[in-house]
Amino acid sequence: MVCGDPLNDFRAKYVPARVVRTGSQFFDDKQDDRGWATTVTRRVRDFGKITVLEVFSAEPSLASFLKSLDRRRLRIQHSDPLGECYTFIWASGYDDGTRIRVQGVLQVVPVGVTTRVPLDTIVE
Repeated sequence: MVCGDPLNDFRAKYVPARVVRTGSQFFDDKQDDRGWATTVTRRVRDFGKITVLEVFSAEPSLASFLKSLDRRRLRIQHSDPLGECYTFIWASGYDDGTRIRVQGVLQVVPVGVTTRVPLDTIVE
C-alpha cells in the first residue's frame, strides 16, 4: 500500500472494512445462521457414539437456540485457519451454568471426501 495512492485513499474512504469474526458459527437444520460463540471445546469420551461439546460466551439468541435443541441437526463451523467443522445427525442442548452443553451423534464423512457434505445428506 502506498500512502497518497488515489485508489487506496478511495478504498479507505468508501469501501467498508471487512469484519472478521473469530470463534464458531452455528447453523440449524435449514442451514440458517444461528449465531456465534467465542469458544467451543470438545469433551473427550472413551465410549459410545455420543460427542459432547461445551459452548462458552454464546450470543443470547444462540444460547436460546442451543438450549431448545432436541435431537435436531446442527452444524458448527470454526473460523480458525483449520476450519474444523462438526456436523451432527442429531444434537440436543442443555444449560450447564456458565456454558451450554451440546451432545449428539456426529455425521461420518467417508474417507477421501474433501468437500463439505450437505446437511441433508446422512452418511452412517
